[in-house]
Amino acid sequence: MLAGTVYTDRHNQVAGMVYRNICAEYGLEVPKSKWETPPKVVENGRAKILWDFKFQTDKQLLANKPDMMATKEQQRAAAAIPLMQHQEERA
Repeated sequence: MLAGTVYTDRHNQVAGMVYRNICAEYGLEVPKSKWETPPKVVENGRAKILWDFKFQTDKQLLANKPDMMATKEQQRAAAAIPLMQHQEERA
């Protein structure tokens, strides 16, 4: 299914831009190319970014794999970062 592949590729490119911006903000290693798949976990003393990481939960959830999860180590705060894109249809 080509449309699904094109959609997924575009989604991952947008997610990659957000990922690189967050990494730059917190002094984490930034992927050199926009085509490079980010590592699952990258962290330093300030923050931790989880990319496409599946979470174990007490209750069964259909969506337990957000695009990204960002945590601020010193503030002990976390944010799930889901990304959605507008789906265009032919007129």
